[in-house]
Amino acid sequence: MDQGATSQIINQIRTSGWDVSLSTNGPGTSQQLIDLCGENCEGLLLTTPFFFDPENEKEMAWRDEFTERAGFAPTVHSVNAYDCALLISEATGQIKFDETGSLDRRYIICEIVDGEYVKRAGFDYPEQVAAGK
Repeated sequence: MDQGATSQIINQIRTSGWDVSLSTNGPGTSQQLIDLCGENCEGLLLTTPFFFDPENEKEMAWRDEFTERAGFAPTVHSVNAYDCALLISEATGQIKFDETGSLDRRYIICEIVDGEYVKRAGFDYPEQVAAGK
């Protein structure tokens, strides 16, 4: 997963001979940054909303499973996306994706009748989209 120009900037600063402290924000927190910068990123300070704690077995298991399934190590973006998916799932009920990544979720059509919600019919999003409706 590309971390943008962060590694290039760090490497350029370090190879230019500048003796300055470096810092970056959370998206730079990735193994890729270390791999691309090597010793050039030593002492780099970062802010991040999430960091994998090697002492936390649950976090490390999630990281390992993500890496195995995705083919790359998760970054803060992956963790945030996972949290968002869990929040959406909790808020809206079961959400399923098919093998192509399309959303498979049932919708319910309701109507307000006499000030009350009344269930009218089910609505299957993928079937309606496929039918061009």
